[in-house]
Amino acid sequence: HRLPRQEFSYNGPRLRRLIGLVGMARSGTTLLCSILGVHSAIDAVYEPFNGSKEHPLPAKLGIEGFLTEFPTDMQGKEILLVKETATRIAFLDRTADLLRSVVPPIGRDLILLLRNPLHVFLSMLEAQKKWWGGDHEISAAAFQSRAEHNLAALTRRLQLGRKINAVVVSYDRMLAEMERRVPSLGNDLGCWSEHRQPSFEKYGDRA
Repeated sequence: HRLPRQEFSYNGPRLRRLIGLVGMARSGTTLLCSILGVHSAIDAVYEPFNGSKEHPLPAKLGIEGFLTEFPTDMQGKEILLVKETATRIAFLDRTADLLRSVVPPIGRDLILLLRNPLHVFLSMLEAQKKWWGGDHEISAAAFQSRAEHNLAALTRRLQLGRKINAVVVSYDRMLAEMERRVPSLGNDLGCWSEHRQPSFEKYGDRA
């Protein structure tokens, strides 16, 4: 639940909106974060919880605690985008805690990125082969095992999406209709799209 309005105070950098982006590993979250992150009003943070493996996962964080734990130079931008993967349920919960910590006038949004499970599976095998080498089994049994492994995280994401009224994005449709889907998503998030977003690779420093 959100904090009561009278208990909320914020003394950090100017912030108009907080956006969470969550999805399974290899589901396209980095790509979508890169597309959104080249917007002139958006500062993107990539996997703060998953990326700090050398440190214990922090306790529940509000927005000020987050910016202290993960120092972020907003560079005058007013929208903070936090991208996280569902490799652990706790990463989803921390992202949800962060979103729930803000109240108006700071807006909040949650993006649930969904990708065809078979494509996620094949992308994961490709990545494992690239990182660790060797043979990796492509079979119905291996796909079933991966699907069962991801089921709890999918359930939690859908639960969070219902509670926070998430924007659901299809990775496959986004790629197929980039010129139309990106502006539509920008409208949903309250930040009009910019011409360079569909060609983000020319401007961003993350692939």
